[in-house]
Amino acid sequence: MFKSTTKRFAALLLAVLIFAGTYAVIGVEGAPSVGMATLSADGPIDFVSRYLEERGLTRDDLGLNEAPPHIPANDGTVAPSLPRPISISGGFAPSTRFPHSTIRANIQSHANINRDVVAWLTIPNSNINVPVVIRNTDNSFYLYRDWRGNNYAGSLTWRNWAQFPDTATYLDFRTNLGSTWATSSRNMSIYGHNWNNLRPPFRIGNNAQDRMFAQLKSYTSINFATQNPHIYFSTGNMEGIWRVFAVGYAHTTPFFFYNNPNPSVAGLDALINEWRARSHINFNVDVNSSDRILTLTTCTRFHGETDTQRFVVVARLLRPGESESDVVTAVANPNIRHPDFTQPTRLPPSTTTAAPATPPLPTITTPSGGEPPQTLFGE
Repeated sequence: MFKSTTKRFAALLLAVLIFAGTYAVIGVEGAPSVGMATLSADGPIDFVSRYLEERGLTRDDLGLNEAPPHIPANDGTVAPSLPRPISISGGFAPSTRFPHSTIRANIQSHANINRDVVAWLTIPNSNINVPVVIRNTDNSFYLYRDWRGNNYAGSLTWRNWAQFPDTATYLDFRTNLGSTWATSSRNMSIYGHNWNNLRPPFRIGNNAQDRMFAQLKSYTSINFATQNPHIYFSTGNMEGIWRVFAVGYAHTTPFFFYNNPNPSVAGLDALINEWRARSHINFNVDVNSSDRILTLTTCTRFHGETDTQRFVVVARLLRPGESESDVVTAVANPNIRHPDFTQPTRLPPSTTTAAPATPPLPTITTPSGGEPPQTLFGE
């Protein structure tokens, strides 16, 4: 009887591991990109330690020990009023194209419906003009939900995505939004679905058949990138204008923590250098580890028919004295460092203790408008 029970337990454990492994490979947005065990014929492989050792970094440099911020649960109550806007948003000239007062009103109205709405994202000459949500439990909560929190799990697939055209755009769950950009996470990493603009030739610009993050692929065009060098990502009290400095591809592998919100200064410096090398376009944009970074990531099939690929656009917050009217030039990168898709997609578990909890995020309020969710991009 004991042997029988042991066998049943072993079979159950194996089934759980297989299910968890399958789910984790779905993608960075659908499952944690760190803390997963990778099994080989020889047993667990500590890919994290290997990555860190090769680069002279620590887990703290990559923010792997960061605890997620505390975010109020969506309990159905009306969100409190937005905090007062910061009068000077870091020294850069405020936007005249997309005034912060308008963005703030949009956030407020959407947060009245779902208090997980904490920010707004706009890319000019595209239909990316959407509320941004966050849930501090994990990155899977909004995988099949819209920004209101409606859950389409079991209904939404790559075959019928057009019936659910407005899935949620959301921040990585580890992100901390402080009272200023300087006290917020160094890397604002945002996920969004792309179901139908996956392979070249990519559609560029505002095309009616593309929704969610499909039009992010417009940044594969040098003309589009130079004509639209600034992305607008703001919270209710912090205006954010971000200048694109890299456009490239990533693999959901433990060897490149491109979506981690909380790297150290050294970790951010390594991230910037890696994106400079990977970028298909060389921009005349200075960027260093003292900057705040915005990372937009979505699905692609540019490197074949695998669902572990991501197309990524990376920008930095404008600096004092800069404005949205500044001219940005760009040329093709002749020496692109392409991702290695032979690498594994999961990591061994962390054994370190969690960092102290961060302050709560500012919350928001407003009328409405809305549509469905976005974020897993497998076929």
